[in-house]
Amino acid sequence: MTNSPVGQSLGQVLVEETIKTGADYIANTCPLCALAFYPYLRRYSFKVKDIAAIMNEAMGGKEYEDKLDKYWRCESIDELIEKPRENFEANGYTEEEMRQILPLIFSLT
Repeated sequence: MTNSPVGQSLGQVLVEETIKTGADYIANTCPLCALAFYPYLRRYSFKVKDIAAIMNEAMGGKEYEDKLDKYWRCESIDELIEKPRENFEANGYTEEEMRQILPLIFSLT
C-alpha cells in the first residue's frame, strides 16, 4: 500500500474487514504495507504481524515485542520521547534531536 488513493482505500477496507471479523492481528508480508496499518492501532485493538514472526512463534520461538506498535500507540510527542529514552540516549541522541526527528516520522493527529 502507498499514500495513493488506491492504497489508502485498500488499507481502509482491510482495516474494516479486520474489525468486522474480530481478528487479533493482520498477517502481512510487506514492511511498507505494515506501516500503513500502524496509524489505525491507536483506535483499534488488532496488531500487525509479519509472516516470519508468526512462523517463528508457531515453531516455539520467542515472541518479540513490536516496538513500532508500542510507539504508534503513543498519544503525544512527550510520551513518544519517554518510552524509548534509554535507547536513543544510549545511541548518542539527545531529547532535542528526537523532538526534531519524531514529527517527521510519526503523525500524532
